[in-house]
Amino acid sequence: MSDFAAANFSRLSLNSATTKKWTLAEAVDGCARAGIPAIGPWRDRVEEAGLDKAAKLIKDAGLRVSSLCRGGFLTAADSDGQAAALADNRAAVLEAAALDTQELFLVVGGLAPARRTSWQPASASRTGSRTWCRSPPRTGSGWCSNRCTRCTQPTAP
Repeated sequence: MSDFAAANFSRLSLNSATTKKWTLAEAVDGCARAGIPAIGPWRDRVEEAGLDKAAKLIKDAGLRVSSLCRGGFLTAADSDGQAAALADNRAAVLEAAALDTQELFLVVGGLAPARRTSWQPASASRTGSRTWCRSPPRTGSGWCSNRCTRCTQPTAP
């Protein structure tokens, strides 16, 4: 038996961004045919299919959802943008719960148009993350913890 045949692929997952031209249905089918046990869909693909249909499609194929990509973008330049970002992130948590995954990738955000120095996005992402962590959405499943982890490149104030 070859090393490849003996390998354990039980944690292998396809991130749907790697098959960007495929619909969610095509990505799920590709996983099932290739023996890939999990998929990490992006929210745009889930939205195209519809949340309930996406969850059923994945479950019916015998796959698990390893993660949902992406929430975040917490660095809006004004309060309306920040409120919209927090609302979108709350929706993302509920979508992740509906897809039965405990992993939601957050891309905190970059330099907003009104911010021109490198330290401002990090400051804004800290503020957004703190707000997010103080009031995470309730999923009914006990899934959403009140913890946030933020990874950034080092910045100097």
